[in-house]
Amino acid sequence: MTRRTLGARLARGGAAIALSLGVAAGSGCVTKPGWMKPAPTRSWPRTLEDVKVAAATGQYDEADKRLASFALAYPNTPEAMESVFWRALFRLDPSNPAASAKEAGETFDAYLASPAPRSHEFDARVLRRTAAQLELRSKATTVARTEGETRDKDRDEELQRTKDELAKTVAELERIKRRLAAPKP
Repeated sequence: MTRRTLGARLARGGAAIALSLGVAAGSGCVTKPGWMKPAPTRSWPRTLEDVKVAAATGQYDEADKRLASFALAYPNTPEAMESVFWRALFRLDPSNPAASAKEAGETFDAYLASPAPRSHEFDARVLRRTAAQLELRSKATTVARTEGETRDKDRDEELQRTKDELAKTVAELERIKRRLAAPKP
């Protein structure tokens, strides 16, 4: 092999290596170190882990506050949008004493209405429908309970009217009995 051929081969090989490194770097094979990532991206995993622990231990108010604070600190970020999803999820959790299907549904609506990319879109749609069904059942239960209370009240009022009429009749009979039993002059 001549020097000229060897040089040409090395040049082509170097170009191929440079090209492959450029493609690899451009395709994301090389990841940024953590300190180079944006603040929300760096702090979101820890925040999410903390709020999951808080919710698992029944501290739903604390979890909600942490998520709200995160969204305020990093507005208009994908991570802030994810905090909305988690707030809605915790509001739907039956273990949460302040759970509300209505509030959860409204929060899922806010999450789904956002133009930002959403990593839990499918989940949010399913949970939104679930919240809507729970809300309907809750309303139906309230209506049934109210109707039952109304029926009970009507029945109690009717029973009281009957007792009052019976008391009047008994009093009238006693009066008649005394009049009949009285000696005749």
